[in-house]
Amino acid sequence: MRAMSGRLPKFIEPLRLARDGGHLQGQLPLHGMTRLAESVEAVQGEARIDLQFGVDEAGVRTLQGTIQAEVQQICQRCMAPMTVTLNAEVSIGIVRSPEEAQELPELLEPMILETADPISLADLAEDELILALPIAPMHGAGEKCVGLDEYRSDEKATVVEKPNPFAVLAGLKKKH
Repeated sequence: MRAMSGRLPKFIEPLRLARDGGHLQGQLPLHGMTRLAESVEAVQGEARIDLQFGVDEAGVRTLQGTIQAEVQQICQRCMAPMTVTLNAEVSIGIVRSPEEAQELPELLEPMILETADPISLADLAEDELILALPIAPMHGAGEKCVGLDEYRSDEKATVVEKPNPFAVLAGLKKKH
């Protein structure tokens, strides 16, 4: 089992890493992940990578682990920037063809590698982080939305009791 910690390689060979039981652990800069940057308000810092390659009991080459990063997104409740922690749980079956992908257990997402050529670790991490983005980011239950609490208190103060428009009909019904 080969473990790589700290400085991660730019390119990896998933088939070889799976065969050798490789383990990648370290940080990758987010600044080069342009597709992720286009999907969020801002990216900065690094993604934390912890990936274990292997072969399961059925002979399927696997990639399991986590990729974590923090990005800035706009809260859809208060429209203010907020920090979102992305936690991508990676569970991939490494296959050589679409036909092999059809045979994978449902728990594994297919990674189809028709050749043994190296792939970009940053691209792999970026894909997984994009998939982990929330559809509608919002501050959590224990967090305060910027300006929302003030809006709610103003809203309560300006509520005016409106007369029921059908009250007149009730009065007419009693007369007949």
